[in-house]
Amino acid sequence: MLLLKYWGDRFPRLRVSANATRANWVVRVSDVAPDGQVTQVAGPCL
Repeated sequence: MLLLKYWGDRFPRLRVSANATRANWVVRVSDVAPDGQVTQVAGPCL
């Protein structure tokens, strides 16, 4: 799993590639509050 920190527009543009005939990309965007509470904002499929 790749975890990225992102600030700004909640719909970033992703450039990805795969060396397979078919591929599925799963993206989940979560908001993490200062107290550690996590709220899912968008996702899970792209």
